[in-house]
Amino acid sequence: MGIHSTACIHPTAIIDEGASLGARCRVWHWVHISSGAVVGEGCSFGQNVFVANNVRIGNNVKIQ
Repeated sequence: MGIHSTACIHPTAIIDEGASLGARCRVWHWVHISSGAVVGEGCSFGQNVFVANNVRIGNNVKIQ
């Protein structure tokens, strides 16, 4: 678990401790991913997206 080394995270994004991001994820401006969230590989989160606690997101999902 944790943040994969190939994840691309914008400096304004907030990734809470305990969140997990898969390989090749892209997290853009002002995104907040809460603790306990598990994100698969190759996902993209557009500006201002909020992911709540304990949410599970599969592979190759794009959320805007």
